Amino acid sequence: MKQTTAVGIGGAFALLLVAVMMEGGNPASFINIPAFVIVVGGTCCALLASVSMAEAMSAPKLAIFAFTGGTAVDRPVAARQMVSLAEKARREGLLALEAQLDEVEDPFTRKGVALIVDGTDSTVVETILRHPRDARVTTSEPARGTAGNYEIWISDGEVVRTYAAQHRLGTSRPIRAAVVGLEDRDLPGMSTVYRALTPLPMETLPEAFVHPAGFCQNVLSTGACRVLGSAAVAGREAIIIECDHPRGTEVWSDQPDHRLEVWADRETGVIARLRETIGDGVTRDATVVSLEPNAPLPATAFDFEFPADATLIY
Repeated sequence: MKQTTAVGIGGAFALLLVAVMMEGGNPASFINIPAFVIVVGGTCCALLASVSMAEAMSAPKLAIFAFTGGTAVDRPVAARQMVSLAEKARREGLLALEAQLDEVEDPFTRKGVALIVDGTDSTVVETILRHPRDARVTTSEPARGTAGNYEIWISDGEVVRTYAAQHRLGTSRPIRAAVVGLEDRDLPGMSTVYRALTPLPMETLPEAFVHPAGFCQNVLSTGACRVLGSAAVAGREAIIIECDHPRGTEVWSDQPDHRLEVWADRETGVIARLRETIGDGVTRDATVVSLEPNAPLPATAFDFEFPADATLIY
């Protein structure tokens, strides 16, 4: 028990007795066993009726803890630790906090950080291609479970079908027509239009990763690029390219300290990782976990039928 707690409780009883004696009363008149049984016993029974047996059994332990107190928290140390965790999360993302859980001694703080890490949603995108024509992109969030939690984009080179399982909405439409009239080699390089053998959903990570020509032409070429070295991504060698202040499609990202790091697979040229930062904060970090060129595909890889309860928008 803290000294101030003992002084406060003892002082309250002492002042009560002094006040009674000053009025000429008898302190013994405050001792009333029937009233004590009604108040204390009735309160305990009412509490017991509103909680489970396990919670009721823990009451004595909690009462002792309330009077004795737990381990004192060093507030300056705790504040510095929280600032350190916040800075790491800002630089490397929330998932990076998992590596520091063992360094957090306070059980309450450690549990809170663990809940933050476990609650961080990660999106998984599976892309399957069969050149030329066939492509399938499936997007899901494993943290939210598998039932009704996926989106499909599938194309045979002529028709694109999409289906969002969460809303049971589907579409079926011709593939978007490509821009024509820009084949002349005398035109400036920035006006060249890249035509992929197998179309993918436009302005998405699969499109940028698998068909990086447009990303390199429209984004990387607008900043100052340099090669940093090489590293392994998904068990394959990749070249690391850093780009300072590339052009941003959003106003919030068009800042002097905007930076991109791109890991390009040495063999295929496919982007294996893309890391975007603004200042010390990581705004996006997408990594390929499996890359299998020329992998055998099952005959049903591109088969898809809309569920019977799906609503087709067009």
